[in-house]
Amino acid sequence: MSELEKLEKEFELKKEELQRNCKHLELSDWTEEWWAILHPTGYYVKYCKRCGKIIERKEHEYRKE
Repeated sequence: MSELEKLEKEFELKKEELQRNCKHLELSDWTEEWWAILHPTGYYVKYCKRCGKIIERKEHEYRKE
């Protein structure tokens, strides 16, 4: 396993632990979700400002048509 792979695995484990233990007290406003620049997913999300976990997701109005 390369050093980069080790760091990525360590990061993912620490991120998962942070998100699992976080109380999610600081939520964002509804924010449009994007999978890449200029490519929206069609959803709005609320995420925890502390750990980054998506807490709520709803469809964008244009997806309901």
